[in-house]
Amino acid sequence: MDRDALLQSLRNALASDLGEQVRVLEEGVVALEKAEPGPERDALLADVFRAAHGLKGSARAAGVAPMEATCHAMESLLGAARDHARTLGREDFAALLAAVDALSEVQKRLSEEPAAEVEEALFASARELLRSRIEGTPPATSSAAPRAGHPERSVSAPAETRSGGTPAPPAAPGAGHPESFDSAASGRYAQDKRSRGTPTTSPASAPSPPRPDAGRSERPRRSGALRLAPERLDAIAVAGGGLLASAFQAEARATRADELARDARKLRAALRAARPILARAAAVRHGRAAVEATAARAALAVEDDLGRLERGLSALRGQLAVEARALERRTRRLASDVRALRLTPWLEATAGLERAARDVAAARARDVEVVVGGEGLELDRSVVDALREPLGQLVRNAVDHGIEDVAERRAAGKPERGRIEVDARIEGERVFVRVRDDGRGLDPERLREEARRRGLPVPADRRRALELVFVPGFSTATQVTELSGRGVGLDVVASAVRAMRGTVGLSSSRGHGTCFELAVPTTLYGLRAVVVRDAGQVFAIPALDVERVFRLRPEQVATSGGRPMLLAGEPAPLAPLAPALGLSSETWRVEDRRMAVLVEANGQRAAFAVDEVLAERELSLEPLSGRLEGLTLASAVAVLPGGDLAVVLASRELVELAHGAQAPSPAPPREAAPARRRVLLADDAATTRALARSLLEASGFEVIPAGDGEQAWSLLQQHGADVVVSDVEMPRMSGFELTRAIRQSPRFARLPVVLLTALESEGDRRRGLEAGADAYLVKATFDQRVLLDTIAELLEEVP
Repeated sequence: MDRDALLQSLRNALASDLGEQVRVLEEGVVALEKAEPGPERDALLADVFRAAHGLKGSARAAGVAPMEATCHAMESLLGAARDHARTLGREDFAALLAAVDALSEVQKRLSEEPAAEVEEALFASARELLRSRIEGTPPATSSAAPRAGHPERSVSAPAETRSGGTPAPPAAPGAGHPESFDSAASGRYAQDKRSRGTPTTSPASAPSPPRPDAGRSERPRRSGALRLAPERLDAIAVAGGGLLASAFQAEARATRADELARDARKLRAALRAARPILARAAAVRHGRAAVEATAARAALAVEDDLGRLERGLSALRGQLAVEARALERRTRRLASDVRALRLTPWLEATAGLERAARDVAAARARDVEVVVGGEGLELDRSVVDALREPLGQLVRNAVDHGIEDVAERRAAGKPERGRIEVDARIEGERVFVRVRDDGRGLDPERLREEARRRGLPVPADRRRALELVFVPGFSTATQVTELSGRGVGLDVVASAVRAMRGTVGLSSSRGHGTCFELAVPTTLYGLRAVVVRDAGQVFAIPALDVERVFRLRPEQVATSGGRPMLLAGEPAPLAPLAPALGLSSETWRVEDRRMAVLVEANGQRAAFAVDEVLAERELSLEPLSGRLEGLTLASAVAVLPGGDLAVVLASRELVELAHGAQAPSPAPPREAAPARRRVLLADDAATTRALARSLLEASGFEVIPAGDGEQAWSLLQQHGADVVVSDVEMPRMSGFELTRAIRQSPRFARLPVVLLTALESEGDRRRGLEAGADAYLVKATFDQRVLLDTIAELLEEVP
C-alpha cells in the first residue's frame, strides 16, 4: 500500500472511531467537573487523560495536525491535574469543553467526507483557551469566533462552584418565564453519545459522591466485533421492506392464478353441459350441417384444452402460493434479524442531555439535576436517532424556562436544586418518552394573552391553550437573548415527533412543573395498519390508533349541530373518509357506507365511514417525496399486495379534520351564515390537490379545485376568488404563467396569489416573485399552519 492510500485508510478509521472517542471524552469531562476529590475522581481524571491521549495518537497517525495539537493541549492541562500540579476550575472545564466542541465538529465533517480538510480555524479558539489556562494568562482575544452554527457559550459558572469562583450574574430580567418555551440554548449538545442514566447536576450543585465507576464508559468490550456502518443497516432494512412487498405481490399473483383457474373451470363446465348436443352435431359428415359439425368438434377440443389449462393454472397457483409463503417467512426472518441488529440502548437518545442542562444552567445561574431512567431498554436505532433533537430541546427549555432560580425555589419552599426526569417505556408497538420538570409550570391565561396579541385563535379549553406552545414562532419571552425569545423551540419538537408518526402530550400545574409525553412507533420502517377503501381510493390508518372497526348502522348515528355523531359508546364525530379528505365531492348518506373505523389520537376520537375494510396487515413504507412533502394529512406511502400504493394517513390530523367535516345530506341550512372566503386551488397532482383542499375546507374556506393553470384561469373568470393557491409545474399553463395572467388582468390584478411548489432554488423563488406572486412556499419545508397564516395575512391586506 502506498503512502497516500495508507493515509486515507487511517483517515477512514479516524472518521469511524471519532464519534465514540469524543463521546467518552465529553462525558468524562462533564462527570469530572461534578466529582468530589478522592480516589474515584483520580481514576476518572486518568480515564479522561487517556481518552485525550488516544485521540492525539489517532490524529497524528491520520495526519490531522490541528486536531493533534489541540488534544496535546488538553493532555497537558489534564496531566497537570493528574499529577496534582494544579486544581481544575470552572474556566479549565470550559476550555476543555470548547475543545470537545471542536472535535465534535471535525467528527461531523469526517463522517460525511473522510477526506475533508480539517482547517486550523476550527481549533483556534479552543486551543487559545487551553493555552491561557495552561500558562495562566488571559486569552489572546475574548471574543474568538464560535464554531459555525453555534452561539458562543458563556464560560461563567452558576451560583457557586467548588473551585471558589464568584457567583455568576443573575439572568436578564424577564428571561425566566416558564411559558416561554421557544429557542434552543447556546452551545453544542452532543447528538451521538450515550448517557449513563444517572442524576446529573449543573456545576452549581453540590452533588452526592459519584459511583466508583463514574465517568467510565459502560459499553461492554467485545472481541471480534464486526464494524457495520449504520447506513448499511438502514439500506438492508429498506431492502427487507421491498422483499416483503414482493412476497405480497407473489401472493396476489397466486390469487390471480386461482381466479383464472376458476374461470377456466366455469367455461369447461358450460361446454361439458353442452357436450351431448355438440357430440351429435359433430357426427354429421355431409350436407349443409357439415360446417356446424366442424364448429362442434372444435368446441369439444376446446373443452379438453380448458381442462389442461385449468389443471395447469391450479398447479401454478399452488407453486406460487408455496413460494410466496416461503418468501414471506424468509423476509420476516430477515426483518427480525435486522431489527435485532438495529437495537440500540435507549440511553443513546439521552446522550448530551447532561451537557445541555449544564450549559443552560451555567448561563441562567440555576441549579439543576437531570435524572434519566430506562436503563436496559433498547429501541430501533432510527427511533433513537430521531428522539435526540426533541429530547435536547425539551431539556433546554425546561432549564431555561421551567426551572426557577435558586432564590425563587427557596422562597416557594422547594429544594434549591431543580429536577428534570427523562424516562421511556414500551407498550405494545409504541414507545412512550416522558420529560418532566418540577419548575413553575405553564400559565394558560398568559398563553391566551399572547395568542390574542398575535391575532391567533384563543382556545377556551385548557389543554388547547397549553398546546399553543407548539405553534411555530410562538413565544412569551419579553426580550430576545441567546437563549430565548426567537420563537423557535417546541414547534421543532412537535414537527420532529409528527415526522415519526407520533404525538406529543402536555400537562402542567402552576407551581409544580410541566410534563411532556412523546408517543412514537417502535420502528420507522414498517407499519401495521388497517387498510380501507372509500370512493375507489385506498388508504392505510395506523392500527395503533384504530380503536375498533365495525359495521355502520343508521340507528348508531345522530345529527348534532348539522354534523353527524356516532352514538355507539362515547359520542364521536363521524365523517365519510374520502369526502372529508377532499377526494370525492359526493353528497353522502349514512346508508351509503357499510363500515366505519373509530380512530383515537392525542386524546380525541373520531369515526370515519368507508366503503370497505380490506385488511389489517404489516406494510412496507416509502417516505413522502416531491409534491406530497409537507402535507401533514399524509405521513407515508405504503406498498400493498399487487404493487399498488396507498397513502398512510396521519391519525392526529385526520381526527382533527373530522371535527370540521361536512354532515351527510340533507343538512339543515344555517341561517345568516357569513360568506366563506373562496380559494382557487390549482395543482395537477390529484392527491396533493385533494389533501390541500381538505386542509383549506377544514379551516373554513370554500375551495374551487383546478387540475392545471389553464383550467384555473377559466374557473377564475367564471367564479372569481378571494385568493389563488397554485402549484408551479403544471401542464398547459404553469403557475408562473397563471400568475402573470392574473397580474395583467384589470379585474384580478390585486388578487392575492400564493405559489406552493417543490421547486426550492433561489432562481425559482425569484421567478415566482417576479411573476407577481405574493408568497412562494416550498412544499418540502412548509407547515400547514404557515400556509393558513399566509392566506390569512394576504386576505387582511385586501380591502
